[in-house]
Amino acid sequence: MIQKLTIMAGAKETPRQKMIGLMYLVLMALLAMNVSKEVINAFVTLSNNMEDQNLDMVYSNQNQIFQINSKLNHPEINAQDKLKLKASYEKAVAIHDLSRRTANFYISNAGEMLQEGQEGEWLYDAGDGFLAIKDLVVHEYDRKDDYDIPTRLFVGDNHKVINERGIELITKIENYRDSICIMIANFQDEPNQKTYSFVPPKISKENQTDTAYLFDLEKALETVSDKHKQPIRDIYRLLTMPKMVENHGEMYPWQAGQFDHAPMAAASAIFTSLKSRVLQAEKIVLNSLNENNEAPLMKFNKIESLAFPILAI
Repeated sequence: MIQKLTIMAGAKETPRQKMIGLMYLVLMALLAMNVSKEVINAFVTLSNNMEDQNLDMVYSNQNQIFQINSKLNHPEINAQDKLKLKASYEKAVAIHDLSRRTANFYISNAGEMLQEGQEGEWLYDAGDGFLAIKDLVVHEYDRKDDYDIPTRLFVGDNHKVINERGIELITKIENYRDSICIMIANFQDEPNQKTYSFVPPKISKENQTDTAYLFDLEKALETVSDKHKQPIRDIYRLLTMPKMVENHGEMYPWQAGQFDHAPMAAASAIFTSLKSRVLQAEKIVLNSLNENNEAPLMKFNKIESLAFPILAI
């Protein structure tokens, strides 16, 4: 019996057997391609879902600013509270504008990356001037699985020595982090005749689990009002990226961990997530500004329609 099996195993394949074997290989290749396509499309779905949440945050942040403005215009607040609210409102508007510019920096980078792969308009205004990435499946972006362009643009030839464009991805979010923390912390408490301020510390988060940088942050918070310390801590945890991340059992610079051999669809999702971090940080600041202004909101009990002449342009 063993001899018979050996002969069968060593026997030449018939043309029919060869055809069956070839069809099996083709089938396995098609299955592998379909799995790969599903994985790539999953990154697009992830990016779309994050963008839906981003849009909710944009309108939530707008509402926070509206509430501060409503308090500012309340007829019953005194002159001192009005000055305080005016300063908070101006800060809120400036922070919202800075958040828009920072978020659009990341999405514009994604747009340029996608444009290199395939010509077309891959961004749109999602609301309030905030850019977003189009659905790459619906709009038939053909190079969703291309990983050369993200690597070349945001990592460079050597994954251990990040190029200037990749470095800017980190410096941009760090500058945004420090700017909004300064804006929220710097103020003068008139009743107590005390001035508060924040000088951003020079910190470095070495890896994903490193928390030593928080000790340097605590020293910098000594000149900050108690009511603003926790928001600043939360912002630093959210917007401080690790220098190195683990990837395939090896430590890589953060940019390489995100973009080295990452397909276009995955890289686009990363940029959408960076936009999300920016909006979350803005939300933390606006919440703090609102909570620390206890003036009542303006209430409306009657709305009347008014007619205005329209001039032809």
